[in-house]
Amino acid sequence: MTDFYERMADTALRLITDKGVSCVITSLPQNGGFDPATGMPLDDVAGSEQSGQCVVLNYSKVVTNMPESLVQQGDKKILIAAKGVDMPSIGSTIAVLDKNYTVVEVKDIKPADVALIYEVHGRE
Repeated sequence: MTDFYERMADTALRLITDKGVSCVITSLPQNGGFDPATGMPLDDVAGSEQSGQCVVLNYSKVVTNMPESLVQQGDKKILIAAKGVDMPSIGSTIAVLDKNYTVVEVKDIKPADVALIYEVHGRE
């Protein structure tokens, strides 16, 4: 069954590469914190960049006009092919089409524990 979803991930990457655009995902630097066993500080982790393939979509007016919606006017739904890309975290940025979007929310489409697509709520 996993082979089927691996092929689906390959297909998602191929289609998004063919119909979408390149993007750069930049993760936030992280504070290393402390090692509970030794009480010593851990090294900070620098932010990193990774390249991906994505499609940028508008949210529908119905979603943006709902009073309780977290989606604001101008927000974008960004679909990223998951093959070979780590899932972006909230607060990281996605550079696409000469614009930078901050990740407000992210979820993975992941049947059978194989990530196919990351669906990102991006805000300029």
